[in-house]
Order: sequence, then structure tokens, then C-alpha cells
Amino acid sequence: MELDDLKRVVDALRYAPEPPKSVSGPDLTKRVGFECEYFVLDESDKLVLPKGVPIDECGYLTEARGVPHGDSFEAAFSMLAATARIKRDLAIEKMKLLMSECTIVLPAGLKQEASRNFGKGPVPATRGNLYGLSYAPGDKWDRAGLHVHFSNRDREMAKIVLALDAKFIKQIREARRLRGFYEWKSHGFEYRSLPSTINVEEVAEFIQYDMLKAK
Repeated sequence: MELDDLKRVVDALRYAPEPPKSVSGPDLTKRVGFECEYFVLDESDKLVLPKGVPIDECGYLTEARGVPHGDSFEAAFSMLAATARIKRDLAIEKMKLLMSECTIVLPAGLKQEASRNFGKGPVPATRGNLYGLSYAPGDKWDRAGLHVHFSNRDREMAKIVLALDAKFIKQIREARRLRGFYEWKSHGFEYRSLPSTINVEEVAEFIQYDMLKAK
């Protein structure tokens, strides 16, 4: 195993969240999890590839992964704690998170470097859009998002996606994103239309109290 590959394995083990010993909520099998992507800057505010922190499959985003929980607020707090750890570890590398922007155009050289280092494959067949939407072929924007995982709620997928789209459509559109994106997972599915700049506590509150009441 190459040294770089070994380092990635060590980093993955270091940041892998442990499952909670107990989960609150009416149905312990219906957990929510949050993952938030961020662009990374160096000390001079230049966009750079992440180093020393969890890295998304694209290679140019870091990703804060929270522990899934039956209580959406606990899931959100776990993701925020993961974000704080990434901030701490980036500081060691003289880097920082870009938290105020989620849709930018990355320098071509940076994307090429990420592609060489990580070799992101084609879009998985398990990803889709509830409305059949897709970004234009000439779309040049690079996006950081907040992904929401839902466990054991496959039959409610369409209703959940519709509810989240309707509630946060303003934030989705302002971030140049499209509504309706999801990806099937072994545990359930992931909602993928929210921008990383959205208030995760607001999302958690909607999921906890109002999501399945939405018309």
C-alpha cells in the first residue's frame, strides 16, 4: 500500500463516526444524518485542495459527516461538531473553510489536480432527480451542498423530497442549485439539493416537526 493510500485510510478511520449507544425519537430505525461539503482556502484566501481532513470523492471539497440519529437536532449538532474538528485540523495545515459561499467556479488547474489525485468516476446510477431535471451541459459552476440522509424511509422518499424542496426552494435557487436531487443508499436515501450555506438547525427543525405535515 502506498504512503498516500495508507494516510487516507488512517484519516478515514480517524473521522469515522461511532454509532450512538442510544437513539431518541418515536422510531429508532428512522434516523437522520447530515453531511456538509465545504471549499477550502489557504491563508491568502486562495482556493486550494483540502489536506489533513476528510475529503469528498471529487477531491476539491472537504466534508463534515455527522452521526445519524433518531433526533434530527442531535444529528445536526453532530455535523456541526465535525465541522469544528475540520476547522481545527485545517488550521494546522494553514488552511480554513470557505463557509460564506457554496457555488463558485474553481480554477481549471485546481480541478485537474483533484481529478489526477482522486479520479472521480461517473455519476452513480443510484442518483436521480424527482422531476427529471439536470444541470445544463455547459454548466460551469462547482457546488458545495448539505446532504441529508434518511434511514428506512424508502416509501416516503417522494413526499420527503417534495416537502424539503418546497420549504427551502428560495435557498436552493439562490445557490444556483436544482430541486429534487436524491441518491439511493444501502440504509435508505440521501436528499442532495440543499446548499452548504443553509442553516442546518433550521433544516433539522423542519424535519423534526413539520416535514411530513407539509402539503
